[in-house]
Amino acid sequence: MFNRKLTASLTYVALLVGCGGDDKKPVDEGMVPLVEDQSIESGCTTAPPATGSVRAKYLSCDEEKVAGLLAAGREGDILLENSKVRFVIRGPGPGFRLHGTTGGSIVDAALHGREDQLLEIQPMLDWGAGAIDELVITSSGLPTASEPGVAEFVIRGKLTTIPLLFNLVSLEAPELIVEQRYRLLPDATALEIVTRSFSISDDSPDIAGLRDIAFMGGEIHVFVPGAGLTDGIASGKFFASEGKETSYGLVYDKHPSARLSVLDTDGILFLQAIELTTNAPPERRFFVVGDGSTSSVTDVIYGLSGGISTLSGSAPAGYAIAITGIDGRAITRARAKADGTFSAQVPPGNYELQCVQQGRVPGPMVSALVPEEGIEGIAVSPGAGGALEISVADGNGAAMPARIMLSSPDGLKQFFVGAEATEIALPPGDYDLSVSRGIEFGLFQQQGLVIEDGETMTLSVVLEREVDTTGWISMDSHLHSEMSTDSSIPLDQRLLSVAGEGVEVAISTDHDFIADYSPYIARLGLSEFVASQMGAEVSSTVVGHINGWPLASDNSKAQAGSPNWDGSAPNEIANLIRGDVASRVVQINHPRRGSSAVFDLIDLNSTTLASGKTLSDLGVSGDLGDFNFDVIEVANADARSGFEDTFADWLSFLGKGFRKTATGASDSHKTTDYSGRARTFVFVGVGQDTPSTVNMDAFNQAVKDGKAIVSQGAFVTIELQDPLDSVFYGPGELVSLQNATEVAVRIRVQAASWLPLKSFQVYENDQVVFEQILDESETQSLRYDQVITLPLSTMNDSFFLVRVAAASNAGPVLPDPGPSFTNPVFVDRDGDNTFAP
Repeated sequence: MFNRKLTASLTYVALLVGCGGDDKKPVDEGMVPLVEDQSIESGCTTAPPATGSVRAKYLSCDEEKVAGLLAAGREGDILLENSKVRFVIRGPGPGFRLHGTTGGSIVDAALHGREDQLLEIQPMLDWGAGAIDELVITSSGLPTASEPGVAEFVIRGKLTTIPLLFNLVSLEAPELIVEQRYRLLPDATALEIVTRSFSISDDSPDIAGLRDIAFMGGEIHVFVPGAGLTDGIASGKFFASEGKETSYGLVYDKHPSARLSVLDTDGILFLQAIELTTNAPPERRFFVVGDGSTSSVTDVIYGLSGGISTLSGSAPAGYAIAITGIDGRAITRARAKADGTFSAQVPPGNYELQCVQQGRVPGPMVSALVPEEGIEGIAVSPGAGGALEISVADGNGAAMPARIMLSSPDGLKQFFVGAEATEIALPPGDYDLSVSRGIEFGLFQQQGLVIEDGETMTLSVVLEREVDTTGWISMDSHLHSEMSTDSSIPLDQRLLSVAGEGVEVAISTDHDFIADYSPYIARLGLSEFVASQMGAEVSSTVVGHINGWPLASDNSKAQAGSPNWDGSAPNEIANLIRGDVASRVVQINHPRRGSSAVFDLIDLNSTTLASGKTLSDLGVSGDLGDFNFDVIEVANADARSGFEDTFADWLSFLGKGFRKTATGASDSHKTTDYSGRARTFVFVGVGQDTPSTVNMDAFNQAVKDGKAIVSQGAFVTIELQDPLDSVFYGPGELVSLQNATEVAVRIRVQAASWLPLKSFQVYENDQVVFEQILDESETQSLRYDQVITLPLSTMNDSFFLVRVAAASNAGPVLPDPGPSFTNPVFVDRDGDNTFAP
């Protein structure tokens, strides 16, 4: 998904602007020496500047950082702040979101007392980012006798090519020096960004496209005038946004041709407006910070043009008021304050206002003629709405998270709730309710649930545990969030969805970024239900995607320390992931999914395990025959079409003596791509099988050892009996059957009552040696539990595993479930106490 979506996006944006002409360049007269202000404050400043003041300094303590779990500021970064707002600009060293960039991008921004929702704004010319040759605070903010205070920071350097963009669509940086000048005035909520470029040689272009790539947090919803809230391609004079408590916008300063082309791809905004002439006067744009409402941003943006009026009135606290022209074009969205009042700055004219809120019917339209002197007292009423207050508990009465699904003629609504009673706002109507918690629990359903206008229905739901997984703990080793380039799920929603699906160990695997789930788990009160490990999906556009965990997040490094895959073969990427920590787990992701699949990209022959590609074909270094990974993601719920090919690859690896653990994972990018649709159960033993008791070192070793089963609905185990000690051994273990002609095999198959099962098969090596048809109408959780005797067909070392097929769609919990299967139990036939087939 990452390669396909981002490549398409970049290809589209590349067409928006040309690369310049060949006319004679003007003489460079503008690159003056940069001089550091000698009055820069040192030490830690714990309070914002007073009204009328502004400050620029080097960030030196936690108290100076922007609030919020997404904030990425470090000591040594540049802090620009006034009485209202705080900005942090990346200082010396590597950039934040993209390998190959350096400091100079905006990484944090919020009003004082509010949380950051910005990941990064990376200014660019054509497809190059400026390196740091000079980085100077030219004005600390102290006023002079002739001028008020201004905080100003300047970065200047040669444009550099970003490896990701070059590998995706061969985009190189032009031969230019770029200067970015950031300026903040007292009491302003807009940061001025002044950009100019200088030629280096005769190869320098005359013009270059001025653009910004903005990485936004998942709570930010983009607004473009005319189009309104959008998550695709739009064009307008500016972009603004809406969020829970922080919002952003960007506009060019009175440029006659400036019209932002906005391409929003899962929270990454490609913002392009004008061409910048080399060695010419600079272009200026404003990056605006608001209080979460769109109007707090557009008030500033419309104010830059002048000639605006105030439109104010009343509405229920917290509700949004959509303001459109009489032609239906979106103008802005205000938000009612706690006292029930709202206001917005708009050009004089005729408008329609409507109260809108998630979970309610839109309110009636109200017309307003706004004169130059403004208008007040416009009352906007909400539409109809009710609520469902729901709590979920297990059979012992213990509260727990869950997934809530409500269907009506208007469509399907889905929510994830924590362990506390949760109120869900809903439009009035009749609903069919489903409540679930993954594959280990039953399903609660109620039809004809009536939600009345102005009323709150209270409902307590009990979900019984139906599948016994004692000694095992479930993992999803492939999850995405707002920190990925192709997902916009806020991290808190990511963790609520994981907990609601009953996944107990969550591995953070965002594309080329190491995210830490633990602060969100703690803040949401989910520590009893979910444990986590930090990891990353190292997403090479050349040789495919590879997960690794546990890693350590470090915001001082590019992409929080995720390995830089550029120029590396898969085995070298595995080495980069492990570093000097041999216990780290390396997983090959969706190996047969085309453009992001390792086995496809190296053209791996499933029978011989030889690569059809060479290192020179791929332009990488390493060894394509070095299979130094631990895990193959055999079941990827987002890549179902490649399952059978990957299953065959895995059996081939096992048959040639490579003990590679099979895993199942969701590869979830949206909350509707349910976490744990495919999951891995890892055997850790009784007493270690809960999120609060699991030992992660032992857990990871068990994964490497193959003490795991893959579930896409069913829970199946296999054990082989050693005739010498009569002990049964499970997946990942070795059984000595030196002189035996047959083996006793214990098979246990379970599934929740809502999942019909069709059959299971027993494999010896890559051959099916036993098949059992199951009763598809059975709803008891235990579907099969027997010891069978099977002949041993070879005198060579071998392995046994079981694969279960679901019978049909599993309704609202698990649509279209795939096969569930065990990792192998290994058989030693020659008495050397090893598996060497």
